[in-house]
Order: sequence, then C-alpha cells, then structure tokens
Amino acid sequence: MELELKLPPLRFWLRPNHDNLVRELGVFLATLGDADVYASQPWRVRINKHLEGIRSCYQSRGPYGPDINGAWAHLQAAQRELLASLSEEELQVRQGILRVELEKLKRDAPRRHKEAEAAIGGRGIPLSRQLQLAEEIRDGYYQNVYRRIEMTGFFLAVLSWANVILFAVLVGVWRWVTFNAASPNWAAMLAFGVSGAMGASFSGLQSLAKGVNSATPKSIANLWTTFARIVIGGVVAGLFGATAFLSGVIASSLISKGIPPAFAVAFASGFAGDRPIASLASHLGKTGNGKDRAGGTESD
Repeated sequence: MELELKLPPLRFWLRPNHDNLVRELGVFLATLGDADVYASQPWRVRINKHLEGIRSCYQSRGPYGPDINGAWAHLQAAQRELLASLSEEELQVRQGILRVELEKLKRDAPRRHKEAEAAIGGRGIPLSRQLQLAEEIRDGYYQNVYRRIEMTGFFLAVLSWANVILFAVLVGVWRWVTFNAASPNWAAMLAFGVSGAMGASFSGLQSLAKGVNSATPKSIANLWTTFARIVIGGVVAGLFGATAFLSGVIASSLISKGIPPAFAVAFASGFAGDRPIASLASHLGKTGNGKDRAGGTESD
C-alpha cells in the first residue's frame, strides 16, 4: 500500500514529527510487504484499517494542522497488530527487546512500567497478545507526552508572532504620535495596552518554555486561554498599571514619572497579570483527582 503524506508549508513546527513518521512508516511498510497470501488474515485487515486511518489524519485540518499524533497512534497500533504474524521464536526475541525498551519507561513513568510488566506476565494469554498489551501501555504514555509537546510548540509559535506584531504596533505608535505625560491621549493608552499585552505574551512564552513535558496542562495551551491571557491579563493590567503610575497611585523614589517609565510599568503589569489567568485555567482544567480534563494526567 502506498501512502503519500504531505505537510502544509506553513506548519513548519510539525516538520520534525512529520519526517520521523514518514521514515517509520516506510520501514513498517517494507516489513509488511505486499504478499496477498495474508490479505484475508484478521490482523492484516486491521492493519489496513489503521493505514487508512493515517491517511485520514493527514487529510484533517485543525488549528494545529494535520493530526500527526493521531497518525502516530494508528501506526503504532498497526505495528502491534503485526505481532500476530510472528512465530513463537520471533515473539521471544521481541519480548527481550521490549523489556529493554521498558527500562526507560521505568524511569519516566514507574506506574506505567509496572502495568506493562504485568501485561507481559499474564497467565493463559498468548505471548503475542501479552506483547500487544504491554506495547499499548507504553505507546499510550508517550503519545500523551508527544501531543503535549506538539501543542506547546504551536502556542510558542503563536505567542512569538504575537510579540512581533505587538512590538511593530508599539514602534509605529511611538514613531508617529506625540505623547503627553500630563494628559495621556488615545495613542498613549493604546501603547500602554500593547506594552501590557507584550508583557503577558512574554509571560506565556516563559511558562510554556518551562513546561515542555508531560506536565503541561492542555487547559493552558488553547486559543481561548491564550487570547484571555493577552487581552485580560495583558492589555487590562497594562492599562491599569500605567494609568495608576502616571496618576501617582503607584509611586517610587527610584522611578521618575513620565511616559517611558509608564511603558515599563505597563509591561511589568501585563507580565504579572498573565499569571492569575494561567493559574485559573490550569485549576479549572483539572478534575478532582489531578487529571487534565482535556486528556492525560499531570504525571505518571
């Protein structure tokens, strides 16, 4: 079966994951072969369905682009189905390889490691099925990790572009408009709001960069939360901080009153104002047992 998987040119952050998938898929298809003698076997029928699932994932177009992680899930399921075609000697070899692979899982997710080891030792279950269950546990854990990393990369790109656009707006306003510290006009208020939004965007970049792992809540990495962080946590907090500074409500002997310091105050206010929004989204996105409602757990 031939599968031509194309990645849209603007989804550059998906390129490494896409290239790895194409390479792994090529190896799998070469191993599978095109022999018609197995065409009617149940495991081969299920593999063909998973290969069609890979094609469907690439034809889908969501906010993140093609569902590459969904395609990975289908490919890994197809690889597990192929175990049903192996001889007992080949399964014994595969069992030894899998136990070595599970040592890494033991370090990253001890609970999942115990579940996988228990699946391999199941009594009265064919060895091929034991290995399928163990690999399903392993693949499920890493699918959760990789999906979070992909989402984090997407929102890092979103926030980076937001900062570039906001900085361009701020430079334009500063270049073409005259400011008056005694009586800030609409342009000054716009610039303060933009400075606050930049502060919130930088805060978002920092929090996402720290959380590129399995503990990044999906409730934080979504478009609505990102919009709220920039507008409510950034623009509103920036306007409040700058106007409070210029009116004398916020005063410091280290900073003289004026427009340039007010920009710094707006930026700092936006940076600080983003944190409560992110914390609230993270709290609302968890169930009572610490699991992320959007899928996955905070840790294993």
